[in-house]
Amino acid sequence: MKLGLRKNSKGFSIIQALVAAAITSIVSLGVVSMLESSRKVQRRTSLFSTLNELRTRIETNLRDQTAFNNTINSNLTAPFSQIRSGSSVTQILPANAVKFVMYEAGGVAWDLLGTAASDTVGPYNGFSEKGTPCSTFSPVAGSGTDECPISYRLLISAECTLVSPCKDPQLTVGARLVYNPSTSGKSTLNQWRGIIQQVSGSSLASTPEKFDVQIKRSATSISKYFTISASVNPTTHSVLCDTADITDTGGGICSTASKAIHPLTIAGGSTGGAGWVVENDANSMVSVNTGAGSFSFATTGYYKCSITAKAFSSNVTFYLYDNGVAMAGATGSAIASTYAEALAKFDVAFNATAGHSYTLYQQCSDNSLRSCTLGFAKGSYPIPDDSNKMVIINCERVDVSY
Repeated sequence: MKLGLRKNSKGFSIIQALVAAAITSIVSLGVVSMLESSRKVQRRTSLFSTLNELRTRIETNLRDQTAFNNTINSNLTAPFSQIRSGSSVTQILPANAVKFVMYEAGGVAWDLLGTAASDTVGPYNGFSEKGTPCSTFSPVAGSGTDECPISYRLLISAECTLVSPCKDPQLTVGARLVYNPSTSGKSTLNQWRGIIQQVSGSSLASTPEKFDVQIKRSATSISKYFTISASVNPTTHSVLCDTADITDTGGGICSTASKAIHPLTIAGGSTGGAGWVVENDANSMVSVNTGAGSFSFATTGYYKCSITAKAFSSNVTFYLYDNGVAMAGATGSAIASTYAEALAKFDVAFNATAGHSYTLYQQCSDNSLRSCTLGFAKGSYPIPDDSNKMVIINCERVDVSY
C-alpha cells in the first residue's frame, strides 16, 4: 500500500496550508516593519516641524519691540532691572549669560529651563513633541520624559566695550535647545534619538546650532540709524562752479595741494549751500552744526556709514574727518569729464566718539578741472538727475543691530 498526500475536504493539503501561513507571516512582518518605519518618519517629521515652529516663535518675540519691552519690564534681575531704571548696565559676557523669562506681545510668559548649573533641580516648563506646553521637563541624563521632552535655555548677555558708564549695551539674547526624551541615555543627552546633536550649557559664546536662536539687539530698538544730507538751492548756485575754488570764503577751496571742507556742508559759507540737514533720526543719534559744516554722534559706539558725494566736471576725492583728522579708509573718488557728473561712494565702519566733530573734506587731482568740484553745474546748466542733494550720509549703529 503506497502512502500518499491526504487532501482535506476542500482540496488543500496540510503542507499548502502551512506554506500559506508562512507567507502570510512574512508579509505581515514586512507590513509591520514598514508601518513602524513610517511611524518613525512621521514622528521625526512632526518633531522637526514643532522645533521649527518653536524657533520661529522665539525669534519673533525677541525681535518684536512690544514683546521685548514686556520682557524688560517683567524681569527683576540685571541687566533688565538696570535698563528699566536707566542706570549703568553691568557687563555680562556671552560666556556668563544669565537666564531670563521671555514674554510675548500679549503678555504670555515663557519661563523655561534654567542654567546648566541648576540641571539637577526640576521639573521645568517645556513642550511636547507636538508643541503643547508642559511642566514636567527634566534635563537630567536618564530622567527625561516622552510627554515633555523639549525645553530651551533662555539666555542674555550685555556688553559695553566702547563707553562707560554703559546706558545702551549690546544685548545678545538667545535660546539653546535641550531635547531629553525618556529613551535618551547618558551619551545622548540634549540630542533627539541620535538624529542631530545639540550643545547644552548656559553660554551664548558658542555658535548657535540648527534649532537654537541667537539675536543681537539693543533694548530700545532692533536697528538704529540716521540720514543727513547737504543740498544746493537751484536758484542761487550759479557762482559755485566757476572760480569758487579760488574766491570761496566758506572753507570750500578745492586744490591739488591740500584738503578743505566741502563747501556745501557749511550753511551760508558758499552761495547756494544749505548745510547739513537731518533727514531721518528717530533715535536722536546725530546733531549738526551747519555753521561749521560738521555733525556729531550723540552716543559713543560702533557705526557703519555709507557716504555718497557728487562731483561735476572734476576729478575729486572726498574724505571723512574726525576732529580735524582724516579717518583711515574713509575716502572715495569721483572722476568726471568736462560738463559731466560723477558719484563718489564709499563705506566706513568705525568707533565713533560722542561729541566729536565729523566733517566731509575734498581734494582735487586736476588743476584744469578743479573750479568745478562743488558738485553741480554753473549758470544755465541743469542740476544733474534733478536732485539738489549733493552729499548724503547714512549711518547705522552696528553694535545694536541683529
